[in-house]
Amino acid sequence: MALTAIRAWRCPMEAALKIEALQHLKRVLAQVPDHHYQLADWKSCACGHATHDEWFQARGFASCTSMAAATEFFGLTPDQAHDLFAVPSGVKVTPRLTIAMIDQLIEQGEVTPPAQAGRRARRQAIIDGLLASVDLAAKKARATASVLIGVFL
Repeated sequence: MALTAIRAWRCPMEAALKIEALQHLKRVLAQVPDHHYQLADWKSCACGHATHDEWFQARGFASCTSMAAATEFFGLTPDQAHDLFAVPSGVKVTPRLTIAMIDQLIEQGEVTPPAQAGRRARRQAIIDGLLASVDLAAKKARATASVLIGVFL
């Protein structure tokens, strides 16, 4: 693992803390469902979810509303932060994708942003998202119907 590949930190202790912060970000993201993860919303992006975690709050990361704040806290260069937290449009971003990009950043010192999906792939991603929403609504409807049937029988 290339600790100093992320950024030329002043001391090994600082590098270890920044790696630790990225590892904790991965831990937080592993618990986030895909439908609660949106890069376009500061409350639902990787940093937004991190601000609700005790580990991050204890280290002063209780609010994040700018790329500069994320860049500074995680000790990234602006390019690294952009590649990690601002994925190109048309790419289906999930917590798992961000975790994989964090792993790539830790190991290689840089992130290769995923390629934009073609029109067909974007269309399929939209359809998949709609189907997941419909499935969730159907599960809630079944649960509600079961409760109502139980009340009346």
